[in-house]
Amino acid sequence: EEKEKKYPQFWEEFGKSIRLGLIEDGTNRSRLTKLLRYKTSASDGEYVSLDQYVDRMIEGQKDIYFIVGESVEKIEETPACEDAVKRGLEVLLMTDAIDEYVVGQLTDYSGHKLVNLAKEAPKLEGDDDKKAKKVEEKRKEAYQPLCDWFKDLLGEKVTKVVLTKRRTDSPMVVSSPAHGMTANMMRIMKGQTLGREGYQPELKRILEVNHLNPLVDEINKRIAVNKDDAQA
Repeated sequence: EEKEKKYPQFWEEFGKSIRLGLIEDGTNRSRLTKLLRYKTSASDGEYVSLDQYVDRMIEGQKDIYFIVGESVEKIEETPACEDAVKRGLEVLLMTDAIDEYVVGQLTDYSGHKLVNLAKEAPKLEGDDDKKAKKVEEKRKEAYQPLCDWFKDLLGEKVTKVVLTKRRTDSPMVVSSPAHGMTANMMRIMKGQTLGREGYQPELKRILEVNHLNPLVDEINKRIAVNKDDAQA
């Protein structure tokens, strides 16, 4: 217990070295993974181990959810984190640049897949309801003209436009493809490549539109009447 009390200080000092070891040392990766500690959306600023996270997963939860960002505060403000919290899911808040590389090596833990919520809306608990799926299909059809309109408007800036399944108050959510680079990883790479002229990593974006937002609903109504409505 005394060791556990002192561990956060140890983690603050040597956490980066532990993560670097995890990335480079495949032989001891599983042992080093047990030493990882992260603050979470439910830990009130305390560090949590992956074992502790798994122990308090809600009924039916299969995956470990995380977001990598600049700070705890900024991550907690994201629609992705808002969505997970509304569902009662705990999110690992990773704030060090090296964490982007850690999750590249650490794809699962104790039989649970690690899922990046900054990627295109993953299937979360509560998404498998059959009635909800039927409603979702009809909704998708009703809002397809709006999604097409946004895609035409944004062109190559986005790979696609979809209706979001995230429970958020935001009108839109910008995410990354499941196998693409996140905006945070892009930010890190830009910082690492300063001075290398001509190097510009490609960031593919997905626009997720929230049909529950009044602004989006109003735009959809206008597009339905006249898709060339300049005021929309």
